[in-house]
Amino acid sequence: METEPKPTFAEIVRRWRETRKLSKVEAARALDIPYRTLQDWEYGARTPRGIARRLIIRKLSLALTLAAILWLTLAAASGTPNGNYWRGFTPEGKIFYLGGLYEGIAHTLQNPAFYSWFNLSGDGRNLIQFSDGLDLFYADFRNRKIYIADAVVPVGMAINGAATADINKCIEAMRKAASDRQ
Repeated sequence: METEPKPTFAEIVRRWRETRKLSKVEAARALDIPYRTLQDWEYGARTPRGIARRLIIRKLSLALTLAAILWLTLAAASGTPNGNYWRGFTPEGKIFYLGGLYEGIAHTLQNPAFYSWFNLSGDGRNLIQFSDGLDLFYADFRNRKIYIADAVVPVGMAINGAATADINKCIEAMRKAASDRQ
């Protein structure tokens, strides 16, 4: 699986605002920052560093997590969370789903290794990369019965540079497990 470059901070902020259909004024108010600061971030003229950046990403992530919980609650009755289910999500719904999945697993496990494996390092950019990777993964019809929570494993392996042979062995084992469940 080929991966795309990670989005910039400007892209993350812009996508966050656009997916919520917020004007720049509304987004600045929601983040409790001046309008001009938001504008500078979106144009890439300025990027917060260090603790400020982490706090902003956490604020964006918290909003994403709360939306994910709501989204998952509403979507829970609509089917088995596999590739067919994934393909029914809107792009925003995919990010919400992954945000909820990530937060749920990471906080349940309380495992720092999971955070580093998911490679989010506090900035949320890889949720988009995982979403794109799952789109590519589920484009192969043979993978559509694999649960989303399982499919993030080979996608994560690809993002983190694992050998293609190892990724393929993992996928084949998941396909067998999915067919055995039928």
